[in-house]
Amino acid sequence: MVDQVHELRPTNRSRTVLDLAVRLNMIELERVVESAIRGEDPRRPHEWRPEVLSEIAAFVDAHPRHLGGRALAHLLRRRPPDAFPTGSLAETAMVQSARLGGFEEPVRQARVLAPDTRGNMREHYLDALFERLRIDVETDGSSHDDPRQRQSDLQRDRRLAGAIPVIRITGAEAINHPNRIVELINDELRRRQSEGFGRVPRFARDLVRTGTSWTVQDRR
Repeated sequence: MVDQVHELRPTNRSRTVLDLAVRLNMIELERVVESAIRGEDPRRPHEWRPEVLSEIAAFVDAHPRHLGGRALAHLLRRRPPDAFPTGSLAETAMVQSARLGGFEEPVRQARVLAPDTRGNMREHYLDALFERLRIDVETDGSSHDDPRQRQSDLQRDRRLAGAIPVIRITGAEAINHPNRIVELINDELRRRQSEGFGRVPRFARDLVRTGTSWTVQDRR
């Protein structure tokens, strides 16, 4: 939790984040901010707390002479407007690695509706949707080692097949091997080119955006 990082005596959330901004580099600080605004239930990361982000920004504005203020204010300005928080520390690390690799900022916790084998629409939240590249990157924690969860993941990936290729990376890889996700995305792009497609080929199924959600549809 945020109030346990670097053994700082906890005061309030905003004060803790601002104090940590003095000690941490930008990569570490971003991970703290994402943790602070994430919902209490990690299984429902889309239920985030935007008011916390506003509270932190207001606290920074109220303490203009604090040594951590400039770094934290810069990070908050750089953060995509209205972006959901990442679902975990590993997801934050993955997004950071992709950004450093020169890729677009992904849509976090993207809500996508896709039909199952019976044609019923199923709701999915994608860890990181690279919309222009049409790639979904999933950062899998230890729970995905369970056979039942692996089967559920396979069924989910099949629903997205033909519209959004899915790349999976373990949480440990995302944190300990930051170049791995860049390699995997580049592998997918090279595969497309080797098969005679461009970076974004004409997929078998459409991905239609409506507001803040996407729907997988068969081409007509």
